Amino acid sequence: MFRLIRGADCYWAVGQRRIARVPLDSVTEDGVLTPMQAERVRSADLSPVIDHGVYHMTVLVTTSCNLACSYCFQNTAPADLSLRRPPERIPAAALDDDAAAAILAFCERQMTGRGATKLDLMLFGGEPTLYLRQCLNLLAGAAKIGLVHAGMISNATRLGPAAAIALEQAGLRSVQVTLDGDAPVHDRIRVTRGGRGTFEQIMRNLERVAARTSLRFMLRVNLTGESMDSAWELVDRLATRLDPARFGIGFARVNDAGPEFADTIEMSAAQAHVIGKLYKHALDTGFRVGLPTLKPCIACGVVGGGTGSVVNADGTLYSCWESAGKEGYEVGTVADGYLADEVIAPRWVSCGFSGSNPPGTPAFDAFRDVVSADILDWMYDSGRLQRGFAAARGPADDRTQEASAATSVG
Repeated sequence: MFRLIRGADCYWAVGQRRIARVPLDSVTEDGVLTPMQAERVRSADLSPVIDHGVYHMTVLVTTSCNLACSYCFQNTAPADLSLRRPPERIPAAALDDDAAAAILAFCERQMTGRGATKLDLMLFGGEPTLYLRQCLNLLAGAAKIGLVHAGMISNATRLGPAAAIALEQAGLRSVQVTLDGDAPVHDRIRVTRGGRGTFEQIMRNLERVAARTSLRFMLRVNLTGESMDSAWELVDRLATRLDPARFGIGFARVNDAGPEFADTIEMSAAQAHVIGKLYKHALDTGFRVGLPTLKPCIACGVVGGGTGSVVNADGTLYSCWESAGKEGYEVGTVADGYLADEVIAPRWVSCGFSGSNPPGTPAFDAFRDVVSADILDWMYDSGRLQRGFAAARGPADDRTQEASAATSVG
């Protein structure tokens, strides 16, 4: 399984595990590989060797958050700017000791039923560091049932050295942190529930935590109409304050996530090339960038929790962290397991499902392909992609790793 993407002077065959560079004359006018090249690409083994021994668990430690981002997919109503009132959110829930124990017991049952011996844990929210003790308890419990990797998605406003050191000692290995453009723009978008900017607080924490721990970081830069132009200055600022070798970076178009949020960038080829240039700028500056991949989401890619589960703090199961806490998307509980297949099927949604032109639609795929081609062309031309084989690891795998090679099949 692979997707052909037109590069500057080649085609890229992007698979779930590897990437192949294909000559232009190996693709017909209809966009199909010639039989000879199709066989070569198949023999390049672009599909993944699935490790059935690993089970992935995403836990919403809490649905509460100390920030009030207007586009958050957990918002249920727009912010009332006239009253300086933060947006309403999904129902509040927070992990307690009994819920944590039930989640770990469910996870162990899932692993046993699938013959898995290794656990990949993601701590999610809301903001998980609001309940640091429960994060530590989950990590400690996960260590007893085969934890091999643990990550966290955090806004980093509360992730100081003491918290980070404790989390790392408990087993945390990577953290994804979101930014919304350079400081002035970020401080208008990513604000506390009281309306205060957060850029400097996040930066100070990243600087101090990077100096005191070995945690790996992925910086997600959200792109809206307001933040797009300042992303260049943001990359430069980050490079002066952080060690780019310690940080991966990714740029994500906000896709109509929150109620009535309208400040999205258009899905045009011209805008896609702008994002491609942002990636080139980040690579030039020394940041790591994940390669494109067709690998399905480890949480929602397989219906029914075959490879992983998403569980809210109250023990309710969902297919995706974007649907967690939303009425009508429940697919089971940790106490009783997953509901019947016929109940789950219409509720099983995937990442980006609530936005316009979600993943899998022609507009989204075309936009993504332009960005991917720009990244691959630049990395190949600059020697960052070498001939030979290497696993195409993207942000969904490690959130910080970059592949070192691709195969050339022509």
